[in-house]
Amino acid sequence: TAAAAGAAEADGTSDTVGLLSASSSTSATANGDGKQQQGPTTADGVPFDPKSLLDSNGEKVDAKRLPHKTRMALALQGPTLIFDGICNLCNGSMSWFQERVRMEDSPVWYMWAQHADTQTLLSELGISRHDILRSWAYLEDGIVYRGSAAWLRALRNIRSPWCYLSHFDWTPEFIRETVYNTVAANRYNALGHSDACQRPNPDMRARFLHSTAVKGPKPDSTIPPRVRRRLLIVGCGPAGLFIAKKMAPSKDFEVVVVEPKNFFEFTPGILRGMCHPEAMKDLVFDLEPVLCDDLGVGYVQGAVTSLSGTKAVVRRLGGGNHGVDDESSNGILRLSKAAAENQDVETNMIVPPDAASDKALEGCQTIEINFDFCVIAAGSAYTTSTLWKVPVTPEEKQEGPNNFYAKDGRIAQLSAEHSKLESLNQHRSARVSIFGAGLVGIELASEIRHYFPDIERISLFDPQHTVLPALPESAQKYATEWMERNNVELILGSDFNDESVKDAEDTSD
Repeated sequence: TAAAAGAAEADGTSDTVGLLSASSSTSATANGDGKQQQGPTTADGVPFDPKSLLDSNGEKVDAKRLPHKTRMALALQGPTLIFDGICNLCNGSMSWFQERVRMEDSPVWYMWAQHADTQTLLSELGISRHDILRSWAYLEDGIVYRGSAAWLRALRNIRSPWCYLSHFDWTPEFIRETVYNTVAANRYNALGHSDACQRPNPDMRARFLHSTAVKGPKPDSTIPPRVRRRLLIVGCGPAGLFIAKKMAPSKDFEVVVVEPKNFFEFTPGILRGMCHPEAMKDLVFDLEPVLCDDLGVGYVQGAVTSLSGTKAVVRRLGGGNHGVDDESSNGILRLSKAAAENQDVETNMIVPPDAASDKALEGCQTIEINFDFCVIAAGSAYTTSTLWKVPVTPEEKQEGPNNFYAKDGRIAQLSAEHSKLESLNQHRSARVSIFGAGLVGIELASEIRHYFPDIERISLFDPQHTVLPALPESAQKYATEWMERNNVELILGSDFNDESVKDAEDTSD
């Protein structure tokens, strides 16, 4: 994370040290490779070297005497360690660290996580007070390191042989973070804490970038609860469902899924479902019980019409006369029990979780959902047909038995196509023409021939000179031999505008 030390307000400090003044430039941005472009400068515009903190008499001075802007710029330039000031383990670790710092070439700064100056700096970096008390931070060259990575980075600043501990960064991150998070979560119980930030020893005190005097109310001695952020998943096909399943157990995220259908459909199996309706029970399932009851995530049946910043506008579907008969499933929206009990106002969502509130929203066709992160898993869409795949965004309101955004309506849609094929199968002399001999065309021809053996002619057209042109030659040979063996006519190498193709269109049923 790189940040600039913007125009932070001075805290009333009017002291000047050497050539430094309160008007010192404090630009500390980081470029693309993480290197700092410009650090704090003197009043004359000369870059200020934090290794030479000397007053006019040539003696080292306390960093706290520097102007506020300069101190904040120094914090960004680092190395700066931000830690929990009331934690016994944290304070002991910092004292151990300070005793081993290479002061001759590694000026290290310290800041309490609870101090007001630190909170101002962290707000510019997008880090909340809740977050910093769960995982400490290390700043260097405008970049923020957290958790175990912060410790390993900081160890580079201490004397040998201790500095070689930094080479443990080769350890897999999930192992390092598991150990770190376990220790961090239990540090108060294991080694205790004080009621106020602990005053450092004199050597360490001079390296603080803020006052170390304890003033005002005592800091909260409890680790604040996690602030759950909202993950919005747009679309619940295979990818959306996979992400929802993986993220559902997370204690850091509240997951909300927006999907226009009230069911999940295994799209590759639809050809089988059309030719053999009994297979549909294995190809579709209701989303609400799976998402809300089994996974414990929120679910809104609707279509996202716009995304802006951290807000999504959703046009609600389902409910009413939209083809859903089960009253328990017509809740246009539903949140999991965990989300319903979440009182965190920072992740406000204007979707009520209870059924009574749902009734209050019956006249509202558009809602807004706030989110912190969004995954768009809407998938692809066919532009000329709703048969093979249900469109992601309905262009018009779907109602009654023809509503293919409801499971019953979708099954009815495919059953109607099955009835047409069954009728052709009874006529025997009927002809079915399929345009395109790729994966879908080959599978459709095979399914029709298998389930409707009495259809006399099944013709398969493709401009390529072979079936399955994207697959290996062995697959092409196998499919061709199967088609010829099962009396499927192959008309290959002909443009769809040729007379033979037009003739097939005219004679097909």
